[in-house]
Amino acid sequence: MMPVACPVCATENPDGAKFCLNCGSRLQQVGVGQRERKFVVTLFADLVGSTALGEREDPEVVQTLIQRAFGVLAREVDRHGGTVDKLMGDGMLALFGVPAVHEDDPARAVNAALAMQAALGELNRELAAEGRPQLAMRVGIEAGEVLVHIERPPDLPDRMVTGDSANTAARLQSAAEPGGVVVGPSVQAATATVIEYETLEPLTLKGKADPVPAFRALASRSEHEGGPGRSGLEVPLIGRVEELATLHQTLRAAVDAGRPRLVTVLAPAGVGKSRLAHEFHEATGKLQPPPRWLRGRALAYG
Repeated sequence: MMPVACPVCATENPDGAKFCLNCGSRLQQVGVGQRERKFVVTLFADLVGSTALGEREDPEVVQTLIQRAFGVLAREVDRHGGTVDKLMGDGMLALFGVPAVHEDDPARAVNAALAMQAALGELNRELAAEGRPQLAMRVGIEAGEVLVHIERPPDLPDRMVTGDSANTAARLQSAAEPGGVVVGPSVQAATATVIEYETLEPLTLKGKADPVPAFRALASRSEHEGGPGRSGLEVPLIGRVEELATLHQTLRAAVDAGRPRLVTVLAPAGVGKSRLAHEFHEATGKLQPPPRWLRGRALAYG
């Protein structure tokens, strides 16, 4: 009997369960080795110069350095909700969106990459104090539909991710400068309001017919600068009339009574909680006088 991982929160549930014991989401019974098309963010990281380092240093020293580096890098991937799927010599493949899905997986991947570079910088300071060689890293990220094993097959070393976006992420990593994080157009479009980017010249990548737009991630924007998940592509809000009416009624009751009211919105990831709050915020901005908004944000990864 195999435990079933929840596609939303990744909690392992007993075989045969129809709903997640943690978040209540419907479970899909997935057989070992079964593949599925999923929107996945692929992150490739490569430690630069390890081959030359191996020529100068003892193999045990090189292995120790790489293991220490992968240890701190994997912690950042895990902290941001990703999965380290494969270690390839001096390279790492991490996935965001499998097995657990988050509505902000592209932002999680880019923030993880920036945190990985910062963590490697801290490790380098430790290595310098020990008199050891230092390391540099390149990262490439892209998102898209791929074919992937939901559960890692017991006879394979990884989930065998297949798709154009995964190939593009690997090529972007090769084109990045040491210390850089380069993303493709899909990730940039999904994170433009929450990540600060520098636009690069389109890159001619091996296996791609046309040059690929590329962007260097510089820093994570604050909530006030961007706000979560606003892509600039607006569509009408549908099917939330009752929820919006409840929010407006609660606001009027708070104003009339002069006392605070609390509204808690609970729903699975990706169904529109942030959009509902955005629409309410836009509507109340037209009131006279407009209410004062104070916004806080708690990220699961820090």
